[in-house]
Amino acid sequence: MAYCSQKTDTGLTEGILKTLHNQLGMCHRIPLCKIEEKWLALGLPLLRLQAIWTTGKFGYDAPWTHFLALAAAQISPTVSDTLALLCSLFTTDPEGSDPAIPFGLFTSLYYFLAAEIGSVPKSHVRHVIQHHAYNIQGSCGLISPRVFQHRMAPKLHPDQPK
Repeated sequence: MAYCSQKTDTGLTEGILKTLHNQLGMCHRIPLCKIEEKWLALGLPLLRLQAIWTTGKFGYDAPWTHFLALAAAQISPTVSDTLALLCSLFTTDPEGSDPAIPFGLFTSLYYFLAAEIGSVPKSHVRHVIQHHAYNIQGSCGLISPRVFQHRMAPKLHPDQPK
């Protein structure tokens, strides 16, 4: 079982997010009470859960991918790092490989994060998506951090250093 790290004020770690995903990720929408039960069992602060819930403007339940994206953003400094972490959480590839996810999932997560936390203009998001849609055609419709963090790829946030 993963334990809280004192490196962040959230108590969240990649290991804890992986544990939550393993426990709850089989459903598309998850009720708040179910997430809260697992969250508290892992010793995570209730206020942090409430902040994520408020940021996501979730009601009785939340789309799991959106909830996990906001939780991952709590421990990742950039949109690019958040998406890389999400790739490692959502991949079905063996551990140690470049964690690839379906391009449709990447697109959904990127649009959501850009709107909720990234303040990334929609025109920039569309440009990035179009670029990667063209470039992933030969990779079975999968995208990985190696692709979207490549030095020649467009940055996921226009203010991200080159």
